Amino acid sequence: MSDIAIMVEGTGPIESLHRSWDLSRSFVLRTVGYLLLLSVISGVITGLLNVFLGFGLPDLLPNLDQELLDGLNGSIGILALIFVAPFYTTAYVLYYFDLRVRKEK
Repeated sequence: MSDIAIMVEGTGPIESLHRSWDLSRSFVLRTVGYLLLLSVISGVITGLLNVFLGFGLPDLLPNLDQELLDGLNGSIGILALIFVAPFYTTAYVLYYFDLRVRKEK
């Protein structure tokens, strides 16, 4: 959470770590659970895109050699991350603001 405090509040690294700890002190398990849930959701979405497109690609393009298929699968993985990363970042920032509202009212 400290990197968000640096951007939003314009604090330095040490001050933002203190701020982050103060915000999440009474919500440690909730914060860990939330971040684990976000990681699992992001991993599942990325993995499903990789699996469905990775296994379906040889059937759609049977004339391509294995190296080109591997390159396409890698590109699909990167594209999946490009679409999942904004979701993850938005949820992370919303949780930071939720912590601020709960702590500071």
